[in-house]
Amino acid sequence: MKIAFFIYGLTKRNTHLMPWRYVLEVANHLNALGHRTIVLTDNCQGRTMDWSKGDAQVTPISGSALRSKKKFAALIDEMSLDVLYFPFSKRSSISGGIPNLTNTPVIAYFPSAWYKPGLIGPVLRKLPLREAAVYATESLIPGSLLVRTLKRKKVLGIAAITDFTAEHLIAGGWPEHRIRVLLPGIDLSTNKGTTSKVFQEYAQRLTGKKCFLFMGPAKAIRGIFCLLKAFDISADSADDILLTCILRRDSEPGSNKLAASFNKLRNKERVLLIEDQLNKNDVTAFVKASYALVLPFLLVPSEIPLAVLEAMSLGKPVLITETGGTSQFVGNAGLVVRPDNIGSLAQGILRIASDSVLYKKMENKAQSKINAHPDWRRLAEEYVQFAEAIL
Repeated sequence: MKIAFFIYGLTKRNTHLMPWRYVLEVANHLNALGHRTIVLTDNCQGRTMDWSKGDAQVTPISGSALRSKKKFAALIDEMSLDVLYFPFSKRSSISGGIPNLTNTPVIAYFPSAWYKPGLIGPVLRKLPLREAAVYATESLIPGSLLVRTLKRKKVLGIAAITDFTAEHLIAGGWPEHRIRVLLPGIDLSTNKGTTSKVFQEYAQRLTGKKCFLFMGPAKAIRGIFCLLKAFDISADSADDILLTCILRRDSEPGSNKLAASFNKLRNKERVLLIEDQLNKNDVTAFVKASYALVLPFLLVPSEIPLAVLEAMSLGKPVLITETGGTSQFVGNAGLVVRPDNIGSLAQGILRIASDSVLYKKMENKAQSKINAHPDWRRLAEEYVQFAEAIL
């Protein structure tokens, strides 16, 4: 088949992040399976250049072709595709962001999360207004409006990343036989290559401790500030726990606020803030040395974070806030607590650290989930099978 994926905002800096890595992994594995695959992206005001990763062709589209529906349709039709996978959100049902193509079959995919209206209050309080408005708008638009728009645009099917999203689309009126849940793949090399010089610098401090690991940028949306306060409460009651924060540097770190929050901690000697540039081996070493992954999201921008799959691949339970699709996926392979709630998060940390029977059950469930989970190659095959079934 000749397949294209369109994705907004692809740059050289974000290829390892969701949802861009998801699309690139699927596209590259489709090519390896003998299909011709193209990844189309907007040019991001010049930030995305002609560039490819792996075997998939990456083609930027100019602003004029994106702004003109006729030019975009003509460009796509010239490619003679068997199918175009195009991203959508609830906001695209009112913004006109879903193309109306008559000569190219379109299957929609949902790269972000299905945001819950109940989170609007915390989001508006903790995020800059412009960023908060995007999430608030997305959460308030009815799913039924999106479904009607997709049908009107002659979209043939929907690829959803989580059961949670699929359930809401079906509830909004989308035919169940024209939607498929296609979870992110797992990297079969996760357990390999764990030698890490960076990790060795911190290894002694981790010895003998139950280490709770946070990974991501130091942003309120990730719950890092709530986590620091919750861990401080937990550390007052448990002297064998440690918090390690691997702080991603591809986003603005908010270092001033983070430093202020850190300096207020009573138990700051048991919190490691790691801002080193880490490679995959480094991250794997820290995950292996951890007791559990803790991701106290206010909301998940794009499901399912690969950190969740990496941790579960190594048998680590995940302590996560109830955000929808991702927390539903984790289920009893971890603990799900209330978002933006310091007390609930602190209780979750203590429960995981103290209840060895529960911990073993979560550990086993994480491993069994991963054993049944597709790798990236299998996910690519499922994309072809879904397209063939829809067409």
